[in-house]
Amino acid sequence: MWLSRFVSTSILRGDPMTPSPADVRTEGASRPAAPPRRLGRADALVLAGVTAAAVLCAAFRYLPMIDLPQHFAMVSIIAHHGDPAYGFADRFTFDFWGRPYATVYLLGAGLTRILGLAAAMRAVVALCTVAPIIGLWALLAALGRPRVHALLALPLAFGCVWH
Repeated sequence: MWLSRFVSTSILRGDPMTPSPADVRTEGASRPAAPPRRLGRADALVLAGVTAAAVLCAAFRYLPMIDLPQHFAMVSIIAHHGDPAYGFADRFTFDFWGRPYATVYLLGAGLTRILGLAAAMRAVVALCTVAPIIGLWALLAALGRPRVHALLALPLAFGCVWH
């Protein structure tokens, strides 16, 4: 209630910090559509960096990741859990609650049905590698900062994911 009194008295006084009644949108009024944002040179550089990082995930026969074989095994167990030829259902149960890799494993198992295990894991590794760069790019865009600074995350993308 005090806010409505403040706003109404400041409008009546002609306070320059408050909008005039003509400037205040009425409820239900539609905002004009914003023009589509074009991708600039900075966005093209970030896209090139993201593409290069994703290609690096497919360029090498053996990725330098210490625990990648364990992740392959876990995704294989999830993907073939119901197959009696593997016998995983007799030996393994799942508990994904609070597991940091649950989304990665489920995504990998889903892609394994389409791409096969090796290609699915490379796709998941590529996605996990470029996700921080894309996330930083989106954050910089939302904050109105230069989006080219997302390239600074490129060397860091191969850090903790690739331990």
